[in-house]
Amino acid sequence: MKKVMKMQKVIKKEQHDKYPLGVYSGVKITLKIPNRYYDNSKNDKQNNYFLESYYNQKQKKHKEEVRAMYNDYINSRGNTRPTLSQKIDDFKELYASKIDYIVSSLNVAKEEASLNMNVTVLSAVNAYFKKQEEQNEIGQLKRIDNYRNRNKRLNDFFSQDQYKYLRLRDLRVDVWEAFKYYLLKTPTDKKPEGLACSSVNQYMVYVKSFYNWLIDVKDLNIKNHPAKIAPLDTSHQKPKYNYVSDSDLIEFFSKLNQSKYLRLHLICLLVFENNIRPVQSYHIQHQHIDLDNSRIKVFNMKKSSSAINKDKSRWIPLSPKAKELVSCFYTNTAANGRAINPEDYLLGGRNRFKSGGKPISQGDIRDLQVLKFREDYEHLNHIQIYEMKHTSITISSQEDILATQKRADHVKIQTTQIYDRSGNDSTYFSLDEYLAKQIK
Repeated sequence: MKKVMKMQKVIKKEQHDKYPLGVYSGVKITLKIPNRYYDNSKNDKQNNYFLESYYNQKQKKHKEEVRAMYNDYINSRGNTRPTLSQKIDDFKELYASKIDYIVSSLNVAKEEASLNMNVTVLSAVNAYFKKQEEQNEIGQLKRIDNYRNRNKRLNDFFSQDQYKYLRLRDLRVDVWEAFKYYLLKTPTDKKPEGLACSSVNQYMVYVKSFYNWLIDVKDLNIKNHPAKIAPLDTSHQKPKYNYVSDSDLIEFFSKLNQSKYLRLHLICLLVFENNIRPVQSYHIQHQHIDLDNSRIKVFNMKKSSSAINKDKSRWIPLSPKAKELVSCFYTNTAANGRAINPEDYLLGGRNRFKSGGKPISQGDIRDLQVLKFREDYEHLNHIQIYEMKHTSITISSQEDILATQKRADHVKIQTTQIYDRSGNDSTYFSLDEYLAKQIK
């Protein structure tokens, strides 16, 4: 009789104890700790404490600080022996910030409802910016590029080793003081010496709006740390924009006085004579123009304005030259045989009105007008459009600061006084000259 040999099944022992920590926005997270079956001859046991993520059919190990945090937990536990469910709850709390960072690093869209005091500051900052992008898409928020720059610098700061696992509940005033110092001292391509004090203050305004969102919208019980930080002194810093000399002004506008630069000419003239922002000129429509009374209606486009102030409008007067330039757009459009509708934008292609849709963009003006002008007149490349406004305010504020404040649409006269570079020098007020004017 043939003897049948039965082979004994060899059961392979798992080398890790597994603790399932849950599924977060579709990412399965498991804590793995080496056990007594772990083969230490092939690998370094110290580096095999890790969080394992499983997302989109891909597994990834995350080892950084996992072992150290686990050992701290074991030491703090003392002689107590928690149950498995208690351990898992402890580990969820222990690795909450790392779990949130892992989910963020996998580019997983987190639900806003999951925002709590245990998420990392980095995740909360990006959730705030995501909300701003959504507001921009539906027209509630304009000039998203400014906020994108703020978000990028915050990401750079909180991606550093000492901050990337920092949770909202661990935020303190000293973190934001460190952020201010980081902005002042960290060079960028455009600012190799670091940001100026005024720019840092603008970043802190963004941080304050982030806190307002956390407190007022997300209902988180977090202290308003930025409110405790005083803004940096800007009184002694160099002017942000250069002053355009008289000779440069004369040559600059002389070269602009050509039909091919009509749009750029009008923009610069409105910026200089009425101190509006360039973006305000892009939004001028036919319904905003009153040539009979030589005036144009412009709207407040400040990025920091509330929804109410964004609808604030004012009429600005047109100088004879500005009126002449505006009239050219009407003449060119009529010569093309096209009627002008109320919603048509003034600044359009071929120096005609632009039919409905969206206004011309800053990129369009740069590519179609500014770059071509700079190619033709390289010696004037140092002049920026926005410097027209600052030069005008600087000149006029020394003659009539109240009129300048109104023209520049400054809420506070202190803002206008920034452009007064006359120092502490003063002039006398002649009684004889004053009385002579009254007699006349």
